[in-house]
Amino acid sequence: RTDGPAVIWKDGEEQYYLWGVEFNIDLFKRLPNLSPKEIFGLENIEQRMAAIRLNGMEKLLENAKLIDKSERGNELYLLKEVFGRDAYYLKYKDISTERIYVSGIDPDFAKENPTADACMAWKHQFILQDYHKLVVEA
Repeated sequence: RTDGPAVIWKDGEEQYYLWGVEFNIDLFKRLPNLSPKEIFGLENIEQRMAAIRLNGMEKLLENAKLIDKSERGNELYLLKEVFGRDAYYLKYKDISTERIYVSGIDPDFAKENPTADACMAWKHQFILQDYHKLVVEA
C-alpha cells in the first residue's frame, strides 16, 4: 500500500510495506520526497528497489548518462554531482522475480571497465568470460 499502513493490528500497531518490503514509518512517509542521493544511499537493496519503483526510474536517472546497454539487458549509468565523485549504477532485471534493480558499482572498477556486463560480472564476483558463459534457462 502506497498511502498508509499495509497492516493495522487490533492493538493499533501499524506495519508499512511496499511490494512486500517492510519500512519503518519514518522512512515510509519520506519515500515520495527522497532525493536520488538518498534513494541510492539506502543500504537495504529491497527497500532501494521499492523506493525506485515508487519514485520511478526515470526520475532517479534523469540526470544520469547511459554509458552502456548490453544484449542481456544490463544498463550502466554515470551520475555526476550527486556524491563527492562520479557514481556508477547498474540497472538490471532479476530473472527470478522480474524486479528491476539498481546497484552501485565501484567507481574505480566501472571507470576501468565501462560496460554493463563487466559491471554485472564484477557485482557477482565473476570474471567477464565466465559471466558470458552463463545460460538463462526458462
